[in-house]
This record gives sequence, C-alpha cells and structure tokens, in this order.
Amino acid sequence: MKLGFSTLGCPDWTIEEIAANAGKYGFDGVELRTHTDGRHFKPDASLAEAGKVGELFRSRGTRVFSLSAYTRFGSTDRAELATNRDTLLHVLDLAKAVGADFVRTFAGQFGNTKTRERAVADAAEHLIPCCAKAREVGVALGVETHDDWCDPAMIRALQERVGKGFGVVWDFPNAIRVTGKGVREQFDALKGSLLYCHVKDWRREDDGKHRLVRVGTGEVPVREAVELLRENDLDLFLCFEHEKMWHPELPDPAEAFPAYVSTMRRIL
Repeated sequence: MKLGFSTLGCPDWTIEEIAANAGKYGFDGVELRTHTDGRHFKPDASLAEAGKVGELFRSRGTRVFSLSAYTRFGSTDRAELATNRDTLLHVLDLAKAVGADFVRTFAGQFGNTKTRERAVADAAEHLIPCCAKAREVGVALGVETHDDWCDPAMIRALQERVGKGFGVVWDFPNAIRVTGKGVREQFDALKGSLLYCHVKDWRREDDGKHRLVRVGTGEVPVREAVELLRENDLDLFLCFEHEKMWHPELPDPAEAFPAYVSTMRRIL
C-alpha cells in the first residue's frame, strides 16, 4: 500500500514546499486541495497550470494522486447544484492534466431539507455527467464517506444511479464516529468500490467529544483497516487527513507528517 497526505494538514506551506516535503518525508503522493481560498490550487486553474504542478511534484520524487474538490450536492438550490457540477467537471480535466488518478468530492449535507430518496436523486442527477467525464479522461471520481453520506447504504444507492466512473473515498474514522459501524461492517458494505482511504485517529474525551491524536495512539482501529485491505489484495493510498487547517492546535506538519510515515510503515 502507498502513503499520502491531504494538504489540509499543511495550510501554510507553499505548493513548492508541499512537493519538496512530500518527497523528503517518503510519501508516495499527495491529495491536493482545490479551493477558492487559494490553498493550495484553485478549481478554476488552467490545464497548463495543472500540468506544471504535476511536473513539479514528479521532479521531487512524488506525485499528486488526487485532487480534492470541495463540490457538494446536498443543496435545495438548483442553480447551486449546477454550479457545483460545472466546477467538478473542470476539476476532472485538471486531474487529467496534473496526472492524478482520482478526484474527491462530497455528496453534501441535506439534513431535514430532503428525504434520503430525494437527496440521492439530486446528487445522482448532477454527478452522472461528472462520471461520464471521469470515464472520458480516465480519472475515477470518489465520493467521501462524509456528512450525511457515511452510511454505506446511501453510497450504494447513489452508485446504482450514476454507474461506472464512480467510487468511494473511504474515511473510515469519520464513518465510525458518525454511524458507529466498525471497519469490517463498512468494508463489507463498500467492497469493490474503494478508491483510497483517509486515515486519522481520535480519542473520546470525558465530555463525549472526539479529540484528534497521533495515528496509532487513539481509538480508531487503523491496523484492522489495513489488514482488511491486505487480506483483499487492495493496494490503495492511505492518505493522512491531518486537519491542521480546521484545528490549528494540532502539531505542525513538519512533526505530524514524518510521524505518520513512521507509524504506518510499522503497521504495513
């Protein structure tokens, strides 16, 4: 299996620092954020810019294996859904230009604004052309187990609608926290659809809140998930989602990233 990290974990690094440190720390690839905040690559970038970024990473002995699109499809606003669809279509072209295998998207929160059936139908309507684009450019589109889509049954219902070109970015720690389903139950329900994994660890505090901790020191069964992948001959990216951007109190990436590599190499 291969090791990667999300650039969510290094909000203050430049793109050049990300590429250099990914190679330096021994990562096989990077999940690069594409966000309008400019950290670290914009979703409206040109294909030429994407090509240069891909070459930068390869010159440092690593690669961009996925682009992280912050597109969502849970809104009740049809214009917003269409805008997210169009953004995702362009990010898929950027992924091809940068040399990535995947694009990650959210299906989005819908809460009490829709039934589950309506949420699946709306997401599918706007993801179907994106899946067609994914097949055209040779990039797999992955919906993360996140928000209201942590239940594998929701993912499967969506998958039945959109067809080929669609898979799952398996954030098993997040799905455990939201659904209470263990990694084996999740894996069995999503088997055959996993594109890569997000990895993090947390510990429940006395107040019931989940505090992020160094991988391997908390309650998330990371080793069990890795063993499941190995048992099923899945050579996937294990992408460290160090949420430094949202939790500035977490260790700096210069400390957290090498520690993740060290821990995961022992597990692997």
